[in-house]
Amino acid sequence: MQSHIENYLKSLYCEQDKEVISFARLNKIPIVDVLTGHFISFILQILKPKVCLEIGCGIGVSMDYILQTPTIERYIALDTNKARLKKCENKHKNEKIEFYNIDGEAFLRENHEKFDFIFVDSIKSRYTIMWHYIKKRICKESLVIFDDVLLYGFLGQEITLIPDKYLNLYEELDAFVRELRYDTKYQSFILPIGNGLLVIKNVY
Repeated sequence: MQSHIENYLKSLYCEQDKEVISFARLNKIPIVDVLTGHFISFILQILKPKVCLEIGCGIGVSMDYILQTPTIERYIALDTNKARLKKCENKHKNEKIEFYNIDGEAFLRENHEKFDFIFVDSIKSRYTIMWHYIKKRICKESLVIFDDVLLYGFLGQEITLIPDKYLNLYEELDAFVRELRYDTKYQSFILPIGNGLLVIKNVY
């Protein structure tokens, strides 16, 4: 997305919790982009999910947007960072939410529950393996969103221009999105919001 358009959109859709946003920036904690948050909130008003899973909830910024959905009855939030998970838990004292200090793959291996909506903002190099487990845990018409799939915009560049430290991740993410693009069991689309959202809908 061109920078002037992005700035204009961000001027329309203000950040929800300025105190938490400031804390995250001061402590260099990655958080969901404001436009990503508003898009998720908007699409969930249409989807009306009851059971949600968030893999990589961090300090709870994305949770602010997801919880704007009144139909949610159960919300499972995962993060491997104990300190961030605790801050999220302190911020969101809600009987609907269950917090677990566990890796997403480990949780999905052990848990056989089905989810209406899954948001993944975790280790990008594990997205392909994560998807292997996720697709067994979704219902018909479920929605899955993977955040940061465009890798700072590198996915749109020639491979010769990719810095060496991102080359392996570039190849993994490129293979992941292409695999989904041609899998007829799912509808998928990449939105150039934030650092790139891969939106997947289960159609079977």
